[in-house]
Amino acid sequence: MKWTARLMALLFAASLLLQPSLASLPQHDRVERTLTIYVPAVSDDKGELIKVEVKIVYPGHGLVNVKSGGSVGASTVYSVRMAVLAASLFLGVDWSSVDVDVTFATLTGLKGPSASFALALAVYALLSPLTPPGNLTRYVVTGAVSPEGLSSRVGGVQAKCKAAVDEGFVFVAPLSNEADVAGCDEDNVILVTGLLDASSSILGYRVYIPPAPLYYPENYADLMKSEAEKMASYASGNLSEALSADLIDYVTANAIRARIEEALDLADDKPYSAASLAFTALSQTLSAIAEARASREGRGYVESLIAKAEAGLREIQASLPKNATTWPEAELLSVAYTRAADAEASIARARALLDKGDVKGAASEAAYALARLETVKTWGRAAGLLAGMGPLVGPGQLSLLASRLDSFVGTAINYTNAVLRLLEEEGGASYGDARALLSRLYSEARAYLEKDEPLTAIGYYREALGLSSYWLFYASLAIGASPEAVKGYWEELEALANHTLSQAAARGLYSVLASSYIEYAGVLMDRGDPMSAVRILEAAVASAGVTLMLALGAPSYLTSSGSVGGAGSAGGGFPAEAVHIVLTAVAGVSVAFAAGYVLGLSTRLREALQPRGAPAST
Repeated sequence: MKWTARLMALLFAASLLLQPSLASLPQHDRVERTLTIYVPAVSDDKGELIKVEVKIVYPGHGLVNVKSGGSVGASTVYSVRMAVLAASLFLGVDWSSVDVDVTFATLTGLKGPSASFALALAVYALLSPLTPPGNLTRYVVTGAVSPEGLSSRVGGVQAKCKAAVDEGFVFVAPLSNEADVAGCDEDNVILVTGLLDASSSILGYRVYIPPAPLYYPENYADLMKSEAEKMASYASGNLSEALSADLIDYVTANAIRARIEEALDLADDKPYSAASLAFTALSQTLSAIAEARASREGRGYVESLIAKAEAGLREIQASLPKNATTWPEAELLSVAYTRAADAEASIARARALLDKGDVKGAASEAAYALARLETVKTWGRAAGLLAGMGPLVGPGQLSLLASRLDSFVGTAINYTNAVLRLLEEEGGASYGDARALLSRLYSEARAYLEKDEPLTAIGYYREALGLSSYWLFYASLAIGASPEAVKGYWEELEALANHTLSQAAARGLYSVLASSYIEYAGVLMDRGDPMSAVRILEAAVASAGVTLMLALGAPSYLTSSGSVGGAGSAGGGFPAEAVHIVLTAVAGVSVAFAAGYVLGLSTRLREALQPRGAPAST
């Protein structure tokens, strides 16, 4: 049996490299493939099955057509688009070369994202060179797909399960819904975490995903170790002075000291993790001191602190290179620009809080900005070290990547925001802050793209993608999930990161950033902090995805050591106007795909995503 499993793994890996199905067909060969599946829905608290036809057409233009006999809500439309993009990227297929038609055979209205994971599997089966699409027809699948391919919690599972099993299907649900399938026919229920898990459980693969080919150059590791030691020393010195001046209490000081010691212990073996923990200690130290001094010295002190941060930001922004010549350099420079933007946003918040008379809050934000500027310098130095390493890229290549990211991340954010609006309509908490932040990140990215500053745009797109993935996935771990479910999703995310990095490496590209995040996520998981670990691992998957998108835009890195400038395929995926919603009738009855779907997201976004004291990323 071992040799059979190894053979299947080799065949799967070979298929990803060769792509003999659609990607390698001559442009004049038209291919159409169709698959009919059933998805579960809930209407008036009763489950029902809806017939869905999924058709792919190659060659195409990246269009997604959503058809139904009734109205289709925005959350469903964007979830269909997200399903197509997630499945395509998972297989390493250029989504802009394929058209997809999805037809729901129902006269009732549709809303919610819970059909999206089933559609992602259908597109995956149709695009894959190894998967027999008919394997999927034995199953009824529910789950909200995330940009990286996870299956997240949905509502109405009991009713959906009964409807599926009563009709003789095997019911497939997210692992995070494990408590909701109690009482259903357990022999006909499968719980999955994402596309890789479902590949094995549903589509018949038994695939071994090897550890990712992490890219961690020695000079980069040495730099991160040095930066960790420097920030730890800076934090320690300030901490001692603060204790002498009675600016910080001993309980807080001891907690920060413990983090400093942990960072120094990790510096040799896990230097990026050490640098991140040292940054966390530094930002906590500076913020605590700033708040205490603001209380004592008042507005004048805070004004000087903000001015210092503003001057430091101007100096650093002027020193950062505007262009990069290799992918490792470009990747790390994009991080430097987004960290600088983070500092700039903190300075703006400090000004706003000061105008409202909140001197402590303003001082804390300004101090955080000063700590963040230290990491901007770190990433700038790291980018400089890697300037001569790795595949060469030119401005045209980076602009093409930014354009591809615009379509992918735009879909992810529209999808996330549509789901959040749906939750608000169902009477849940307000998610206005979440939607506003995602929209702001995307708007900033597009603004830099339009100004022909692709490095900064890439950084913003990557940050927005990681956050949208984390928020969509948050409920799967935060709401009553068992330790086994937490472990299951962690393993799926880790495998997805490895899978994506392996695809990029097969095309000659590596991600220093994703490698760093994977290291740090493992440290956080070992520390017993699964939510922070998942947040960082989501960032790793996003970074790996960005690298793979660059490879899909110009798959020539394995054969070319020279500049690839503006080479690559045209098109960036799905423009906003590319989705055609064909509505042939409108009915008053609404079928809620996502009844009860809950994202436990606090309106205090920064505190929710990174509570005070939680480990941050360098």
